[in-house]
Amino acid sequence: TFLKSSTCPEIHGHLHVKEQSKKSWKKFYFVLRRSGLYFSTKGTSKEPRHLQFFADFTDSDIYTVLSAKKMYGAPTEFAFCIKVVVTSIIS
Repeated sequence: TFLKSSTCPEIHGHLHVKEQSKKSWKKFYFVLRRSGLYFSTKGTSKEPRHLQFFADFTDSDIYTVLSAKKMYGAPTEFAFCIKVVVTSIIS
């Protein structure tokens, strides 16, 4: 709903990320825009050349994670998961 509104402010800040095959969490600077979620490859730079596309929320489901610190070794108890929705067209 927030991203579909007529005015969508840019939100930015640090998030910890864990790849599915990795055990450690890494801290990245993220920027949330109407077009999707991006992370900076150069510290806290928001220049387009330093932003790498991370996720598109129009084709994703977002889940909150319970007991993230205990179950997944997350840096905090607050966590969410982005899962890409796979749609197939049968013709």
